[in-house]
Formats: sequence, C-alpha cells, structure tokens
Amino acid sequence: MARTTVEIRCNVLVSCALGAALAAGCGGPVGQFPEQPPLLDAHAQNPAQTVVTTPTREPAIVGDPAASQDTLSALVPTSVGTPSAQEPVPTELLAGIARRGGKVTNWAVWLNSQRAADERCGRREVGSCVVYDCRGSTAPYGVTGPDVGEIALTGGAAGALLLRPDADGRYAPVVQTNEATWAPGDSVHMVALGGPGAPPFSTELNLLGALDLSVPSADLPEGESLALDRDAPLELRWGQVQGDVGVVIRETDSTDTPGLDDLTVSCTFAGGQGLGVVPAAALESLSPATSVALPHTVLQVGRRMTARVNAGTLPVTVSLLNAVEVPLAVHGP
Repeated sequence: MARTTVEIRCNVLVSCALGAALAAGCGGPVGQFPEQPPLLDAHAQNPAQTVVTTPTREPAIVGDPAASQDTLSALVPTSVGTPSAQEPVPTELLAGIARRGGKVTNWAVWLNSQRAADERCGRREVGSCVVYDCRGSTAPYGVTGPDVGEIALTGGAAGALLLRPDADGRYAPVVQTNEATWAPGDSVHMVALGGPGAPPFSTELNLLGALDLSVPSADLPEGESLALDRDAPLELRWGQVQGDVGVVIRETDSTDTPGLDDLTVSCTFAGGQGLGVVPAAALESLSPATSVALPHTVLQVGRRMTARVNAGTLPVTVSLLNAVEVPLAVHGP
C-alpha cells in the first residue's frame, strides 16, 4: 500500500478544536478557548509549528519474501539506547480502547511527562520498545518531560477525553472512561492547546478492528491476574493482520496522583508476523506484586495506528490502539 503524507498546520485546532467545538465540527463555537489568528497568518509567523503526520509502514504478511525474518531470535531486540541531551526528547500521546471481559474503556496517556517541577522522568529505548519511568530516583535515564497544556480526544459517540496538567505541569498517569466509548472505524481527533513544553499540535487517527490474541490468553476468570516474570522475555502471538500491533504495559499506583509512580512500556511489532517478544530488559523495571505498595499493572495488546507529529522542535508519536486488556501480577527479584 502506498504511503501518504499529510501536512497539517498546528493552528488547525483553532477552527476544529477542543471540547464542544470538536463535537460540533469545524465552524462550531470555540467556547472557553480564546480566538486565535487565522491559519495562514499564524503559520507565516511561525512555520516551525507545522505538524507532519506520516502513517507507519504496512509490513509484509508471513510467507512474503520480505518477511523472511519471522523467527523468534529475530524478534527479540537487544539494543538499548538513551536520547542525546542536545536533542529534543521524543514522547508519546497514547490512547485507545481497552476490552476486558464485557467491559470497554476509553483511555489516554501523555507519556514522559514531568513528575514534579524539579524532578525528571526516565526514557530508554530497548529494541522495538520504549520504557517511560516516572518514579523519581528509580528512573535510569533522566529527561525532562514537556507540558503541552490541555489535550482533548474526541470521536464517534464518545464525549471528550481530557488530559489536563496541574499547576506544576504534571499529568495523571492515565485518564479513562467507560460511559461512552470509541468503536472500530471511528475517527479520533487529538488536539493539544500547547504550553511551555511545545506549541499546539493536532492529528486524527482511525480506530482499527480487533486483534485475535492467542498467547497469552485474555480469558481470565474475574479477579485473577496473569503472572509475569520480569526477568524473562514476554512472548505474544496473534492472528496475522496488516499494519502494526501495539503492546503496552502500564503500571500505576492506586491513587492516580499526577506524575506519581507510573511506568509504561510501549512496543510496536509487525502485525503480519503474528508474533512479538518484549525483551526482559524492557520488563526489568516493573515493580513486583510482592512490594509493600501493590501497583496496578495491566497488559494491553491490539492493532495500532500511529502518526508522527512535529510540535515545534518536539517530536511526538501519537498512537491509537484497539486492545484487549489483561491484568498482571509481576514476579521477580
């Protein structure tokens, strides 16, 4: 399938923006948000605020010569890297639906956000995964997270899902609702007002269909969790699909205090492989279930649509997942 690249000016959020205006569509009342200069004038004043969204690659299906590396060893990444201090630190806006039993939940996370005004979150790359650790002194690599102001996600019959920073620029580990949820085929608008960390940006993604996850099984009895050894790779298998499959492991404390005790492992694999392996190096920072303060940890696996957004000099990966969710009980020394 041919790639398409769409160029969107960041100030498009002025005419099709947040809250009620997004629900009403372009031309709707802006409401509580102040008027902005026209798109062309604003872009001419600051061309660096251009947003470029590029759909991710569509991998070959197994059996195609291009998919010849369909082996377990090829799927276990080994490289570990850290961002350069001189370069803007990439971050992620991650959202989607999570299905557990008969319950469906809309959720969103602004990853790599600040834990506090004088503290840093950690970000490290492990092959096809990125680990975001916002647990203060336990973060292995320090980078300051960006405050991009309020972020709104709207689409389909669901109301707006809002991520709001507090006075210190911190965001809650996750925002979620099950009152009205997105459905496959819905177009979800994601808009950030902009703040000290980056200018406004926006993009739009379609929610893909469900994934048939076979390993591990998502059919757990109510109240039970899947045991996960943080010292061993996690293997996942699914029915072959086109595009990407996202694997997300989220650990949060039970209070949902902004910026407190949240860790996210975000991985991307080729859907056509039908197999993905999260390396132990990406899991080793997870808190064991035997710790004094038990964390809330979940595994989410699903089809993933992704766009790359440049908010000024800040590179942002925006992803939308249709995922099954499995509660985890993490074990290990």
